[in-house]
Amino acid sequence: MLLPRKDALQLLRKYITNERTIAHSLASEAVLRALARRLGHDVEQWGQAGLLHDLDSEITQDEPERHGLETSRILLELGLDAEVVDAIVMHNELAAGKPREIEFQHA
Repeated sequence: MLLPRKDALQLLRKYITNERTIAHSLASEAVLRALARRLGHDVEQWGQAGLLHDLDSEITQDEPERHGLETSRILLELGLDAEVVDAIVMHNELAAGKPREIEFQHA
């Protein structure tokens, strides 16, 4: 399941207070949507990964090795698409503990 964009934006604002991080997340969403379109992938799925990829950045700012893991916990509890959650975790290979393997994980 993907969140409706309105709900994803509310979730982003719940966890992120820094306006630069919010702007970065919105820009990441736009870039990933365009990339997905160009590569023939699911635009909504890739966009949601871009929008939410730094959801835990304020929670984990002093523990970069955990960045992505808290986002994973939050999103899995909400029932978000496992592929989106995996791509978000994999954007920090340090937290994932393994190298990226598929295109979506590199996004």
